[in-house]
Amino acid sequence: MHAATPPERVRRFSAEGESILRVPELRGLRTAEGAIIRRGTPEECLAFAREEAEKRGRLVRETGASAE
Repeated sequence: MHAATPPERVRRFSAEGESILRVPELRGLRTAEGAIIRRGTPEECLAFAREEAEKRGRLVRETGASAE
């Protein structure tokens, strides 16, 4: 989340995401697409997203991969 996002909006967005992931069909679709389902606080999810972005960025830099 962006630093300027009001905490109440972050909590609401997080709660909505949690409710979506409780629907087995939707959870299954996300995992079938390769999504990594992680639950936690908004801060924990943000930390995970940053770690994953760094890993993927490092992989792209080391391999020279491109979107083409």
